Amino acid sequence: MGSGIHSKLEFHETLMKQLLPLAWSYNPLTTLKLICNFLDDDGEKGDSEAFYSAAFWLHHNHPKTLACNLLPIAGAWGHILHVLDTLSRVLLQGNAQLQVDQYSMTWIRKDKNQEFQSKKFQIQLTQNARRRTTPPSPRQTRQIKVEKAKEKASALLKRRKTTAMANKAADRYHGDPDYRFLHDRVSDLMAECLKHDIQQFNQHQQQRRQQEHDQKKKKMKTLEFNITGAARCFKFVPPRTDQLLYETVARNVFSPGELESEFSNPMSLRRRLRKEILVPLRQALAPANEEGANKWGYYQRLVYDGKTDVSDVLSASAARKYLVALKKAIAAAESKSESVSENMINAGDVLPHWIVRYGVDKSGGFERAAELQWKRMVEDVYKKQGRLNNCLAVCDVAASESVALGMFVSELSQGPWEGKVVSHTQNPQLHLVRGEDLKSKFSFMHSLEERQDWEVDLGKVYDLILEVAVNENVKAEQMVRKVFVFTCFKHFSDGCWKPRGGDYEEIQRKFEEKGYAVPHLVIWNLIGVGYAPLRTGEPGVTLLGGFSDAMLKSFLENDGELGPEQVMELAISPQSYQTLAVFD
Repeated sequence: MGSGIHSKLEFHETLMKQLLPLAWSYNPLTTLKLICNFLDDDGEKGDSEAFYSAAFWLHHNHPKTLACNLLPIAGAWGHILHVLDTLSRVLLQGNAQLQVDQYSMTWIRKDKNQEFQSKKFQIQLTQNARRRTTPPSPRQTRQIKVEKAKEKASALLKRRKTTAMANKAADRYHGDPDYRFLHDRVSDLMAECLKHDIQQFNQHQQQRRQQEHDQKKKKMKTLEFNITGAARCFKFVPPRTDQLLYETVARNVFSPGELESEFSNPMSLRRRLRKEILVPLRQALAPANEEGANKWGYYQRLVYDGKTDVSDVLSASAARKYLVALKKAIAAAESKSESVSENMINAGDVLPHWIVRYGVDKSGGFERAAELQWKRMVEDVYKKQGRLNNCLAVCDVAASESVALGMFVSELSQGPWEGKVVSHTQNPQLHLVRGEDLKSKFSFMHSLEERQDWEVDLGKVYDLILEVAVNENVKAEQMVRKVFVFTCFKHFSDGCWKPRGGDYEEIQRKFEEKGYAVPHLVIWNLIGVGYAPLRTGEPGVTLLGGFSDAMLKSFLENDGELGPEQVMELAISPQSYQTLAVFD
């Protein structure tokens, strides 16, 4: 654990002192997109702490750029809470917690275990007191007094820290123009969200009351409305900690003409903000099983809190739409006793894993369309162009993407490698994929899961390839060019790829003795963190992490090759990144 923490701290320090300045000098806009990519949860690669470090650097070097991109940052990848946290990190000079040295004490906070033991001890004393009339012993009395003294000291320390935080925010706001600009942009964003939310809330509250009046005996319908969740974020910003933020947001939410006297009283403004805006919206956002919550039957969609991978949804929708059209075209042709022409099928429109997914699903009735699409893609595109020929796949069949890619690669090879995959085990074997259609082949691939291991001995994989090549008298030009390992093991580490039977030089020596070149090894961790290829320190080895349709498409079009720049461009290619801009 300690080494992991140190490595993260070293990475953040290197990021701010070396990587970001160098990248910004080369291409500012791309650097900004990569900073926001730290918040992108696609492929489980989000790293909010790295984003906060980069945002802290951005504020000190390009403050307008950070402040003017808060809306796309909150809307596209993160949450409004990320905007508040960014402001807090800038205020705390990049630290997660405020250190108040002038109020140092021999202890700072109670350990959770100590707190639990203390409460348990007090409960035990109370229960014992009920059973007996004898007073507690002097030792127990002293312990109770010590615990109470610690609680009072802890409360005092918390109040002092809160006061110090509020004073620090006010001092920075009035003395630092860059911080003031950032603070005002955060305040503007929060105020606009709250005004939008309370307007939606009031409109639907009115509709609900009207509905109750018109349909007293009928079942009430659920009214749907969109709110951002900004009110809930204020729970993480106690009013005493940042009174200034509450005040500036309140001044933006309420117009000066409503109550002139309140605008000269910050405390009244904050109280009104909580009473009229925050409390009603929090109740609307609260779970339905909480008392007093959602009594109007609202259903909320958080505009800035979406975790769904939109690109995957769009890809699935596009694939299904295409297969629906193809299915209708096939039915129309067969009803006229006509053959299905190649013009009906656009070979590159659907990726392999979507074809397999819809081809094995009976509910949609896409089996025929999927089979024709698969055949056209394999024969007319990849075989004719020679892409991915004579490659071998080692498949972790726990993931449908891995199964589909294994099936696809197996059909593009010739000779002893045609139609075959290697099992993902410590004792790998070469298997002929059995079946007449996609569904039967898919079932066979899943049958290999019973013998599957989390790790694969790649040294034995290379020995197996060499053994088959020698036994079958395979020519040098027919040798396996690349070995793809498709895995979904979350903890697939650098050590997993290293051959147990020897290092790369030993494997190279064995192959050269038989007159063959060593196949290039590509390990693709489909659920790994990040998209960038990782450096292994070994020749002939490439590690990939993460998965997206754009990444797979580039992988297939480039004969299984993906360079760092290609992967980077893919990661920041979605439309959400195009709203970012550099201002200074």
